Amino acid sequence: MRCIILEDRYTLIRAENFAQHVNTCMGINGRFADNFLDTIYAQLRLDVPWYELYSSAHWSFLNHHPETSSATESERPYFVTRDLSPVASGHARLQARMRACLPADLQGRMHELTPRQMVALRFASDKELPELVRDVLAGKLASQKAIKLAIKDWQGDYLRA
Repeated sequence: MRCIILEDRYTLIRAENFAQHVNTCMGINGRFADNFLDTIYAQLRLDVPWYELYSSAHWSFLNHHPETSSATESERPYFVTRDLSPVASGHARLQARMRACLPADLQGRMHELTPRQMVALRFASDKELPELVRDVLAGKLASQKAIKLAIKDWQGDYLRA
């Protein structure tokens, strides 16, 4: 089995356990599950990598449903894969998040971010990520420490390697 799509009632911890036996596991819990899953199921027929499918659904989740801005951490979509090392998996999750949260002008410049800047940005909330990326690319925030100090809505990274 290559991928499991988990609907309501599955936690990220359970997804990580499933991902030990399948290549990829993605899903969502809570009141916004239908919005996210509708996009996933509508695009399943497309021949795209799982992380792109997830990225597209996550983007739709954030941009087509303004009410999702109030989603708690446990109500946000998740993506777990064993196709990558834990470090690469975290990087893939961050890139998927950035594709979902950043406007088109910034998405085209993601390659300009250094690995250290990406590591620091992973703690930012989806809401503040675009402005932080703008500041990093403009040279206003150069070091990891400066980036981390600029984050106002700190999001813990509980899936670290």
